[in-house]
This record gives sequence, structure tokens and C-alpha cells, in this order.
Amino acid sequence: MLLHFKSGTIPPKNDYIIGFLNGLRDKFKEQVESKGYALVLVKDALVVKAVEDKKLKSGRTSRIVMAGSTGAREAGYREGRKFNEKRKMLQ
Repeated sequence: MLLHFKSGTIPPKNDYIIGFLNGLRDKFKEQVESKGYALVLVKDALVVKAVEDKKLKSGRTSRIVMAGSTGAREAGYREGRKFNEKRKMLQ
């Protein structure tokens, strides 16, 4: 399924998000290699209950539409690399 968006809205955000996730991945990989850190995901009981209450169903997968914005992807990557695990937020 191809998603259609107004020009200049969602696709550049997708470029940024992909860059951010790549930067975050590299940041965590670097931490594991240098400090022996590992990422542990914990599901909060309130979040699990809220999702169960919604009774979500599986749907069709969709493709991510990208604008091909190198600048947005690089900006996202830089922000992902700035993630501070002690503050659990971006600096």
C-alpha cells in the first residue's frame, strides 16, 4: 500500500525519523562496545493494559514514504546520537 501525502509534510519527517533511529542505534552500539551497556526494554503495566483495552487488530503493512532529504536525515542522525541515557531524553 502506497501512502499519499501533501508535498512537503510527512516524507521529510520520515527522513528525519530514519536518521534519528540510525543515530540512536549507533549510540547504543557504541555504548555496548565501550562500556558494556545493553538496552533492556521494560513494558509498563499501564501501557500494556491501555494497549489491550484498545483491542487492536493486525492490519496491512504500509511503506514509508521518504522525501530523499539528506539534510533532514543528517539532522535526525545528529539528534539520535545526542541521546543521554542518564536523563532518558535528548540534550
